[in-house]
Amino acid sequence: MSRDFVPREPIATWNTARGVWETGQMNLFCEHLAVYSEIFPASGTMRAGKLYPRQRQVLPTAVSES
Repeated sequence: MSRDFVPREPIATWNTARGVWETGQMNLFCEHLAVYSEIFPASGTMRAGKLYPRQRQVLPTAVSES
Protein backbone atom coordinates (compact mmCIF):
# COMPACT_ATOMS: atom_id res chain seq x y z
CA MET A 1 0.00 0.00 0.00
CA SER A 2 1.52 3.31 -1.13
CA ARG A 3 1.31 6.41 1.06
CA ASP A 4 1.82 9.89 -0.32
CA PHE A 5 2.69 12.97 1.69
CA VAL A 6 1.01 16.34 1.41
CA PRO A 7 3.42 19.00 0.07
CA ARG A 8 4.51 21.45 2.74
CA GLU A 9 5.41 25.11 2.85
CA PRO A 10 7.87 26.29 5.50
CA ILE A 11 6.40 27.85 8.64
CA ALA A 12 9.42 30.11 9.04
CA THR A 13 12.91 30.72 7.63
CA TRP A 14 16.03 31.63 9.65
CA ASN A 15 17.53 35.01 8.72
CA THR A 16 21.19 34.96 9.77
CA ALA A 17 21.67 38.70 9.18
CA ARG A 18 18.87 39.64 11.59
CA GLY A 19 19.19 36.60 13.88
CA VAL A 20 15.45 35.86 13.81
CA TRP A 21 12.95 33.41 12.35
CA GLU A 22 10.82 35.08 9.66
CA THR A 23 7.48 34.21 8.08
CA GLY A 24 6.86 34.57 4.37
CA GLN A 25 4.77 37.73 4.88
CA MET A 26 6.06 41.28 4.60
CA ASN A 27 6.00 43.51 7.68
CA LEU A 28 3.61 46.44 7.16
CA PHE A 29 5.94 48.99 8.77
CA CYS A 30 9.29 48.15 7.16
CA GLU A 31 10.68 46.26 4.18
CA HIS A 32 11.64 43.15 6.18
CA LEU A 33 9.71 39.93 6.40
CA ALA A 34 7.56 39.58 9.53
CA VAL A 35 9.23 37.95 12.55
CA TYR A 36 7.86 34.52 13.50
CA SER A 37 6.47 35.09 17.00
CA GLU A 38 4.41 31.96 17.61
CA ILE A 39 5.35 28.97 19.77
CA PHE A 40 7.34 26.40 17.84
CA PRO A 41 5.37 23.23 17.02
CA ALA A 42 5.92 20.18 19.23
CA SER A 43 7.10 18.19 16.21
CA GLY A 44 8.30 19.07 12.74
CA THR A 45 11.44 19.36 10.65
CA MET A 46 14.20 21.92 10.34
CA ARG A 47 16.15 21.70 7.12
CA ALA A 48 18.51 24.23 5.48
CA GLY A 49 17.33 27.07 7.71
CA LYS A 50 13.62 26.39 7.14
CA LEU A 51 11.07 25.19 9.70
CA TYR A 52 8.41 22.80 8.35
CA PRO A 53 5.29 21.42 10.04
CA ARG A 54 5.00 17.71 10.75
CA GLN A 55 4.16 15.66 7.66
CA ARG A 56 0.60 14.40 7.53
CA GLN A 57 -0.04 11.19 5.67
CA VAL A 58 -2.72 11.07 3.02
CA LEU A 59 -4.25 7.63 3.14
CA PRO A 60 -5.65 6.13 -0.05
CA THR A 61 -9.42 5.82 -0.26
CA ALA A 62 -11.33 2.76 -1.47
CA VAL A 63 -13.95 4.88 -3.25
CA SER A 64 -13.20 6.77 -6.45
CA GLU A 65 -13.79 10.51 -6.29
CA SER A 66 -15.82 12.22 -8.98
